[in-house]
Amino acid sequence: MNSCRWKGIPIFILVALLLLIVAGIIHIVGLATPYWHIEELDRPDLTGPGFRNGHFGLWVQCLSRTLTAFDCTSYPETKAFLQATRAMEILAILCGSVSVVVTGLVIFLKVQKFQTLLMILAVASAFAGGLFGIIGVIVYGVTIDENPVIYINNLQYRLTVSYSLALCAISSSFCIVASVLSGIGIRQMHQER
Repeated sequence: MNSCRWKGIPIFILVALLLLIVAGIIHIVGLATPYWHIEELDRPDLTGPGFRNGHFGLWVQCLSRTLTAFDCTSYPETKAFLQATRAMEILAILCGSVSVVVTGLVIFLKVQKFQTLLMILAVASAFAGGLFGIIGVIVYGVTIDENPVIYINNLQYRLTVSYSLALCAISSSFCIVASVLSGIGIRQMHQER
């Protein structure tokens, strides 16, 4: 059983920690970039004044009257689904961060007192982070999917989700996988005692 350890630390916990760090970086990129969904005119032959394309994030909307120059501004009013998605995604980042910090305390600082409790906290916070992230992605995706076509000035625009939403979904999945791996690592630690 010692072959599944590196310097006395279960490999499952190390892989989970690495996965959480990667998930955090990916999630921050997804949270910050304005590509949660794209709005495109169904007739690409029409450009110029009166026509627009755009991409939208959780914090800004970027609209263009041409095909290349985008003007990014904050939302004039924040809709409820956007506030809910922001809240869920920020909670996901916070929970994932708690899991990384607690796991680091246990592993690298060799905190022995309350070790089991701290590792359970790490597993629970990683799982909660993944769950919050998935809920945020679902809220946003369902809202965009309810009206995949909108009309502005009698022109049809198509809405499609984009890569920022996908990044947050992937990182949330990483958090859930990391919580499972941490749980396996905790079990392995207790079986070897």
